[in-house]
Amino acid sequence: MIEILELDLCKDDKYVVIASDGVWEFISNEEIANIVKPFFEVKNAEKAAEAVVRESYLRWKREEEGIVDDITCVIVFLDVKMQQQEPSQNLLGMAASSPSAEKQASGEKQTSNPGAGKTVSNDETDKKKEADESAIPAGSK
Repeated sequence: MIEILELDLCKDDKYVVIASDGVWEFISNEEIANIVKPFFEVKNAEKAAEAVVRESYLRWKREEEGIVDDITCVIVFLDVKMQQQEPSQNLLGMAASSPSAEKQASGEKQTSNPGAGKTVSNDETDKKKEADESAIPAGSK
């Protein structure tokens, strides 16, 4: 069952955890907050999500004797101020030598048509459709 919750964020909100039911089955909101907090303090959302997934997996293995449901977790830190970094000299050099940068420097307009010249056969379309459908969690179809 899909659950949708709408909340107004305030200045005290630190992060948002979006997770599948495999995460919430054995971990409470408070426990999730305790797992995420140390990672928030060091500004590492990726490691926070990994820790939540790891704990979810361990609890499934312990509680369900080898059965594990889908475990998906996305964590977004809110209002984290990161130190501004100067662009890499390598990137600046690449941008200056690219054809699009040269055209822009000379005043030429560059247009693109992403679909131009691309032909997709029915076989390719069917494979893409199957791949897209396989990404949908069981029970959601």
